[in-house]
Amino acid sequence: MGEELEPDRLAAKTALDSAIEANPSPEDGEIIRALFGRYQDCIIEDDKGSKDENKCQAIRDKDYYDGMKRVLKEFGSDDHNVITITGFR
Repeated sequence: MGEELEPDRLAAKTALDSAIEANPSPEDGEIIRALFGRYQDCIIEDDKGSKDENKCQAIRDKDYYDGMKRVLKEFGSDDHNVITITGFR
């Protein structure tokens, strides 16, 4: 995933909050939690004291990847939707 605009990231977090409050199935709940990793806040700074967007995005990418691996392991070994979302087999 490429660079995200901050308003888009915040809108995604708001939507995920609503989704988790809707009492999703266990599988959907795990997907939502993985997506929370994708859109999490990040406060890593570079040498100049500015937010390091590249490092933040790398952390978000890894957290989403790890979350979706959990989904695949727990629910998706034969779920084509999960396999498609994760890109794993």
